[in-house]
Amino acid sequence: MIPITSFAKSDIGLKRESNEDAFVVDEALHLYAVADGMGGMLDGEVASTRALSALRRSLAEQQPTLEMLAARGDPDSRLELERGMQRAFLEACADVHALATRDARKSHMGTTLIAVLAVGDKAVIGHVGDSRIYLFRQNQMHLLTEDHTLGMEQVRRGALTEEQVRTMPTRNILLRAIGLQPEVAVDTLLTDLYPGDTFLLCTDGLYGALRPHELHKALAHEEISQVPADLIALANARGGKDNSTAMVLAVGDDAQSRIDVHAQVEVLRGIPLFEALSYKDGLELLSISRTTTVKEGEAILREGSPGAEMFAIVSGRVRVSKAGQPIAELRDGGYFGEMVLFDHSPRSATVTALEECTLIALERDGLLKLMQRNVELANRFLWAFGRVMATRLRTMNATVAAVKSQQ
Repeated sequence: MIPITSFAKSDIGLKRESNEDAFVVDEALHLYAVADGMGGMLDGEVASTRALSALRRSLAEQQPTLEMLAARGDPDSRLELERGMQRAFLEACADVHALATRDARKSHMGTTLIAVLAVGDKAVIGHVGDSRIYLFRQNQMHLLTEDHTLGMEQVRRGALTEEQVRTMPTRNILLRAIGLQPEVAVDTLLTDLYPGDTFLLCTDGLYGALRPHELHKALAHEEISQVPADLIALANARGGKDNSTAMVLAVGDDAQSRIDVHAQVEVLRGIPLFEALSYKDGLELLSISRTTTVKEGEAILREGSPGAEMFAIVSGRVRVSKAGQPIAELRDGGYFGEMVLFDHSPRSATVTALEECTLIALERDGLLKLMQRNVELANRFLWAFGRVMATRLRTMNATVAAVKSQQ
């Protein structure tokens, strides 16, 4: 298990009569979670603590299975890890909802919920509501969750910008929460844990009072153990209008060194088919991919053979040839074999490693499964595919026109 150090703090703020935020740190289970209750005073406190308790119980029951899946590491096992987190969230939702239905005074009780579960060398993330999880990696900060609020739904649809939403009176209305209904749609993400990674889990009372660059500055320059207290102090200095909670997870630098995850994500996002994807989307693609190393002179693809994977080059150099004739050389950031993502045609060329190469292999079936459970990612991918095909069609038409003009 990769070592993780955690620091957390929750504060009532300066305007509220009670603290409806709650968090749990379970070092034995490697579970780190934050909840922001709603429903008013004690009801909100009950909802947040109840949800965390149910989440913790469910994941503890699943722990042996989840550890086995993490050890296997194949695409189907990685998908099951996310489903394990979904089950835990759904059990928490059902538990809070059952409690609320037994008492009419608690009928509006609910809570947000975010969680990070470390399993092997992976982190399984779950999210419902508008609490957030940030990843600070190689001096860059990435938001790994999308707020389930009316305001952010307007941003996703392109109706408003994030700056415009900040002044929208109804921006914080939750579209999803734990406990308001018997079930809820749960967002999940599986990502590698990389030495030096830092995760920030926080409620809207914290990030709502601060700007992203202030969170970035704290994670980049402050003593990590002081970050939760310092961020909360800053939120209170801005008025302390809400409860605020901050939790920081630091992945140990003595973790086993692996291929740079950040570089892998950037390679994938450099491919035209994936250029519209966010960093979070890139992590999702990596979760269904495999990384492989091929030796100099090794054939990666053979013309006419069947195949179901496309490849992106993290490092190294390859030659593409057709009918025995070299037609191209590709190096770091290049890609090949992408058309198998859309049909079952045989390979149209042979690709051979000119030196030792590290490649990301993305399988068609894994991508289809990912798009089926992440509709927004699927939409972005299909728009990008349309642009790529349109560009290729224009290029082909221009080539045909040039040939005809010379006849």
